[in-house]
Formats: sequence, structure tokens, C-alpha cells
Amino acid sequence: MSFFDIFKKKNFTTSVQKICEMVRPPIGAGAQYSDASSAEQFREWIYIAASTNARNVAEAEVKLYSKKKPKVSIGKSLNKYNKKEIKQYGFGLTEDTTEIISHPVIDLMMKPNDEDSAYSLLYKIQLFLELTGDAFLLIERNNAGIPTALYPLFSQYVNIQTDGLNKVIAYQYGVPRDGKFDYVYQPDDIIHFKNFDPNNILKGISPLQASARSNALINSQTTYEEALNRNLGVPSGVLKYDKQSIKSEDRELVEAKWQQKFASVSRAGKLLVTDKDISYQNIGINPRDMNWKEGKKDCRETILACFGINPAILLTENVNRSNMEQAEKNYYNQTIKPRLKLISQTLTTQLLNKNGISKGDLFFMIWKDAPTDSELLINEARLLSSVGGLTINEIRYTFGWDEVDGGDKLIKAEVMPSEK
Repeated sequence: MSFFDIFKKKNFTTSVQKICEMVRPPIGAGAQYSDASSAEQFREWIYIAASTNARNVAEAEVKLYSKKKPKVSIGKSLNKYNKKEIKQYGFGLTEDTTEIISHPVIDLMMKPNDEDSAYSLLYKIQLFLELTGDAFLLIERNNAGIPTALYPLFSQYVNIQTDGLNKVIAYQYGVPRDGKFDYVYQPDDIIHFKNFDPNNILKGISPLQASARSNALINSQTTYEEALNRNLGVPSGVLKYDKQSIKSEDRELVEAKWQQKFASVSRAGKLLVTDKDISYQNIGINPRDMNWKEGKKDCRETILACFGINPAILLTENVNRSNMEQAEKNYYNQTIKPRLKLISQTLTTQLLNKNGISKGDLFFMIWKDAPTDSELLINEARLLSSVGGLTINEIRYTFGWDEVDGGDKLIKAEVMPSEK
């Protein structure tokens, strides 16, 4: 069964497992954090950080806009908040800019293939960006050349072929056998998302690569602790025969019986009775080993910082309402929003413009509302309404409510309606 057959017939998790079993490249010395193996580091705090960012991106809404005013039946006029959003994404804004609520390309994003939804597609795109620095979508077209499906590829198995001058001439997919790949795709058939790498114009760099050292230290600490828990590291004590020697076979028998009676958490605190002249010497943990705990915490925070996540987002240590709200705002503005912009701009240029769907008049916005401070919004709405600076619909939009007919007139009130 080929790569593509497995990918289309199985769910994503099963596909990852099967394909990795088939074509996982060998990891040589110094290749621990190469592009080909970086996805294998998807565990512990890497898993938490990468999946948190991917999930937040996937929860965003897919919006399509046109700089030309379309038919009224498929268009939605903008308010000042929509216009502000568009400006923040760096797209040109005209007087005719309108949100498109019905279009084949929106249907394509909502159902990109037989297995995915918009949520799962965005999740996979962002997850690959977090782990490998690159994400690739394969475009499937009908006989007229119109895109009809989008399939995410496994970034760690994509090789970019160039003409020697950094011009992409093909995307090779799989693991080469005798210099040949399972699949070769033309540049126009691939949408390539990447985190810019100043050392590589063709491929991206991932937060995982930036946090590789801390991740390796955490993995080493986990291995060390597992060894201690299995009693394969430092022994907990020494049993000594004070006045007699003991044969090797008897020593092994004593060790086995001791382990049988006292090993494991459930046997802790059991009584030892003996008529032999023996003593037990406890071996404590070296204070240096105790520092591993703080070191592991520092590594955890380094990993989260590389992925742009304030520990307050995921942990409860020293967290209160004030710093939690500020952490959420910073996380949205500094981490999630830039990722949404990258996906929006890549889809616009490589899906809409390159495939003739748009002549520069359409653009995507993958948008997620920013965290809000309810108390601040109420005070702002109260102030603006007191001087006639808001319409009813603008107030409703601020609090996430739908617009109403006749709500475009400015209102002026001494107090907010809720206080009357």
C-alpha cells in the first residue's frame, strides 16, 4: 500500500504511525534534531506546547474577503471593527471591501478532503510548523484545473528540489530509494507554509529546534528518574553482614528475598526480623540530584518560551486573575495572532492567487477573537455611549452579539441601559 493510499484511507493518527513504520529514516550521530526526526520528539512538554498552539490556531474562523464589491446575496458589509482586523493582517482595504459568506473556496476550506474539516486541517498545519518549521498541502484538481481537495503531507518526508539557484522545481515525497522518491509533485501542486529561517531560504525553522537542548535535558532527567524508580540507578541502601562472609550464591538469594519482601510502594514500612548479625545502611539521594527538579522546571519554562507560551497559560503556580488575563492577551497577540497571519497570507498567495481563484482581489483571514477584559469593555462602552460615540450594533458587536435592524444610529445615554 502506498503513502497516499494509507493517508487517504486511515485517520491522521493511524496514518502517522503506519507511514513512520514504513519509511522512518535512520537517525545517525548528530541527527537527533534534524528535520526528518523532529516530529519524533512530540512528547511531554513538547507535546503540551506544540498541541496548545495548534489547538488555538485550529479554533480560529476562516474568513474570505473581496476588495471588489460582490453581489449583495453573497456579500456582508464591514463595520469599523472588521476594517481594523483587516488592517492588522496587512491586506489592502478599499471602500468596497466586503466579507464573502458563500464561495467554492470557502467550501473547500470547510471540507478540504474526505477525512478533514477546517479545524483538523488548521491543527495539522500548525502542528507541523511547531515541530518541523514547515507544513505542506497537496492540491488535488479537477479536469478544469480547479482545486477540489487539500491533503496535508508529512513535512519530515518532503524534500525540496531546486535548480541550484534556490528556484523550486519539484517537491519530492517519501524516503529516497536508489535516488528515487515515491512521489514527485510540481511546485504549483504544493502549498508551503514555513517559519522563516535566516540560514535556509527554502525551508523553515521550528520552535522545537530552538528548544532542543532543554528538551534533551528533560528527557535525560526522565530517564534518570525512571532508572531510580526501577532501582537500576542508585540503590536505596546496603545490607551488611558484620561478622561473617557470604558466598556469592547466598548473596544473590538474600538480594532476591529482600526485593521480594520490601520492594515496591505497597510493601513500604514492613518489619524486618532476623537472627543474623547484620546491619542496614541507608543511602540517601545526593543533593546534586535534588537540583534536577529545579533544573527540569527551568527547562520546562525554556521550552514553553520557545513556543511562545507563558507558563501562566498552562500552570497554576503563582497565578491570579490579573496576571492570567495579561498572560492570555500577550499569548494571543505575540503567539497566536502571528501564526494566524502566516497561514492567512500563505493561503492567499499560494491557493487563491496562484490557482486563478483570485486576481488579487480576494484574501483569506484566519481570525480568532482576542481575549477580552469585560470590565474594561463595559467602561469603554459606557464612556463612548455617554457622548454619542457608539451605535447599538457597535455595542452589540463589542460583546459578541448579532447586529439588529435599525442599530446603525448613534446613541447617547447618561448611563448604560443595564444600569437603569
